[in-house]
Amino acid sequence: MITKKLTFLLLNLFISIVTYGQTIQISGQVLDAQSKSPLAFVTIGIEGTNTGFITDIDGRFNSSISEQSQSLTFSFIGYERKVIEVKELKANPIILLNQRAVEVSEVRVVPGINPADIIMNQVIENRKLNNPEEATQFSYDSYNKLVFTVNPDSISKKMEMQKDSVNKDSSLLYTADYISKQHLVMMESVSHRDFMSPTKDKEVILASRVSGLKSPEFSLIGTQLQSFSFYKDYVELMDYRLLSPISKGATSQYLFILEDSIIENGELFYTISFQPKKGKNFEGLKGQLFIHKKDFAIKSVSASPAAEGGGIEMKIQQLYEKVDGQWFPVQLNSNLTFNTIIIDQFPLYGIGRSYLQNIQLTSLRPKNEFDNVVLEMDRKIKSNTDSLLNAFRLDTLDAKEAKTYHMMDSIGEAEKFDEKLRLLKIITTGNIPLGPINVDLNKLGGYNNYEGFRLGLGVHTNDKISKSLSLGGYFAYGFKDKNWKYGGDLSYKPFQDRAIHFKLSYSNDVQERGGVQYTLLKKSSLTSENYKDLFIYQMDLIERVRLESRFSLLKSWQFNVFGQQNWIQSGDDYRFLKPITNEVALRLNPFQQTELGLEARFAYGEKFVELFGMKISSGTKFPIVHFKYTKGLEQNESQFDFNKYEGRIEKLFVIRNGGELNVRMLAGYVDANVPLMFNFTPTGVNKGFGISVANTFETARPNEFFHDRFASLFIRHNFKQLLYKGEKFHPEFVIHTAVGFGQMKQTTSHQNIEFKTMEKGYFESGVIVNDLYRMQFLTFGVGTFYRYGYYSTPDELDNFTFKLSMSFAL
Repeated sequence: MITKKLTFLLLNLFISIVTYGQTIQISGQVLDAQSKSPLAFVTIGIEGTNTGFITDIDGRFNSSISEQSQSLTFSFIGYERKVIEVKELKANPIILLNQRAVEVSEVRVVPGINPADIIMNQVIENRKLNNPEEATQFSYDSYNKLVFTVNPDSISKKMEMQKDSVNKDSSLLYTADYISKQHLVMMESVSHRDFMSPTKDKEVILASRVSGLKSPEFSLIGTQLQSFSFYKDYVELMDYRLLSPISKGATSQYLFILEDSIIENGELFYTISFQPKKGKNFEGLKGQLFIHKKDFAIKSVSASPAAEGGGIEMKIQQLYEKVDGQWFPVQLNSNLTFNTIIIDQFPLYGIGRSYLQNIQLTSLRPKNEFDNVVLEMDRKIKSNTDSLLNAFRLDTLDAKEAKTYHMMDSIGEAEKFDEKLRLLKIITTGNIPLGPINVDLNKLGGYNNYEGFRLGLGVHTNDKISKSLSLGGYFAYGFKDKNWKYGGDLSYKPFQDRAIHFKLSYSNDVQERGGVQYTLLKKSSLTSENYKDLFIYQMDLIERVRLESRFSLLKSWQFNVFGQQNWIQSGDDYRFLKPITNEVALRLNPFQQTELGLEARFAYGEKFVELFGMKISSGTKFPIVHFKYTKGLEQNESQFDFNKYEGRIEKLFVIRNGGELNVRMLAGYVDANVPLMFNFTPTGVNKGFGISVANTFETARPNEFFHDRFASLFIRHNFKQLLYKGEKFHPEFVIHTAVGFGQMKQTTSHQNIEFKTMEKGYFESGVIVNDLYRMQFLTFGVGTFYRYGYYSTPDELDNFTFKLSMSFAL
């Protein structure tokens, strides 16, 4: 016979089963009451239980609850808690939460163990296991959507301010009506990514559509807004690098607060808010984490930069799910406000969504098919776009999105948006395409203190004539030296899919005396080093015939092999004495010189993005090394036999909670007594224009020193905004130090010129305060530099130099 206790147990079990079986399905969406934007990861508690669920990354929820449940509690950090009856939810599935009016005050931390720190230390300890980029290889497809509009919240606030005004702002009313019906710009893309730990990575854009444009390149933006996952030491948001709240030692930098815990589908999750601790000045984040208790893994995260203001404001959200036992991001959201781009009184507002699908914990790409291009466009992208977008969209286009495409495509065709997009291609490639001819943007003009203003024109044939051959030429005129310069070249690229080409060129031009010339150097248009030409005062006239071959090996190496014949004439009264015997010397000018050489560039781990047919470097965390060897031949009419070695090493160190440290080392050696144009001059920029130039001697005058052997060290430590951070004032403090040593064995061979050598060591240091004033994308600051040591001047004030700093910033 069954005992009473067992009967009671079975009865309760039966009731539980029956009750569990009597469920109802509920669904809806949670929005911000004012802006009507979705609220991701809102906790929804079920009345009378400690269980519940959360909204997805779009604020939606869909779950089964007991038929006996009467109400649900909606709670979210920064918002008022709201209780909704189930029957009310059925009638109106849209839940509006009001932001909680919070008076900002210092958070008090009471003595004792913070339970949130205990949880977060476990998350940090398990991050390698939960980070898919360290724990496994994988592949996935991604559907990406990015729209640009005006934030409806901004419009509603503005209209609220004018509701009692007699004279309504007609432009405001027009903007509000326009934005309610369509977006400004919309773009979609489908991409496929393969990854093998630790460094093999490849993402290919398979399909793309951009409103108003036929060219697909803009769709790359939608895939690069934020880091793939939150598990690295730094989270990247566009160009920002912010310390992750789950980086090693984060509990000493961040204040974590255990806000809530909830059971969802039998699993326990913790809701933990985070923000930088008071007095901890670093570039960090603030937001909320939803942590899986068993695996101490991220289920979801919502975050934004802790420092408010700046050119771009961002908020990101990530949602993770378990895929074959591995936590994996399945959706990435990005909301961006561009404060420097104003549309009818309002900053431009971007909304990005990426949905990861077909996730597999193996790479579909063979290991030998990975190269150093991590992001590129598929060559078939224009033929299969519509079918792929339709296949990967989670929902069909809504009326607002469809109208955006319809209207902007019509306007784009009428206004020839694709033609205007050519301007961006021109800036990126440096070429203006005119039919079968490209006009070289870099040859149009420039300025240096020897030539003065230099105006010219350079053209090359492009792919419309031949994909393998290119013929070009240029001419230019200097208004200060009053001389014409000209040249031409023929390039041959035998293989389109391999980085090898040959070039034969002729030039009759000028070249900086003693300057270091690297043809493989990748210059950035956003660095202050572009101002160096303003400080070139000495140049030589060189007529040159050159043959070279450029090629790559083993992904990290680039080489350039060259041979050239030079006819050289000094650009001033400089003369070189070439000893013939102990008593006889030739006073040379002009002279000839034949040279053979090899240049190499090594950048281990460097990655590239392919855009507009060009490979654009996205950098490397390892040092970049340049080396150049030149052999001077003394034969026939070539007059000098020498070996010349040049080297350069540069590394950018990202220091945890300490900003960025850039270190550059230069060295050179010539083993013979040769004219100054074959020697070295340190780049001094203390004359004329009072502009700070990175990786130069800020207090040395141009051509103050010459050497046949030298070594230089340039150090710049940018503390970013770590030393001071006001509400609206965000200056960046930079420390500069430069050190140089050099010798010249035969100084008496150089006539009609005065110079010194750095045998005793040249030293200077300085401080720069950047971002004191911002004008669109250009920022201004000031710097002061001090020259000390053996080469300091007797007058102490002359050792100080004061300069303006200029830089580009978002």
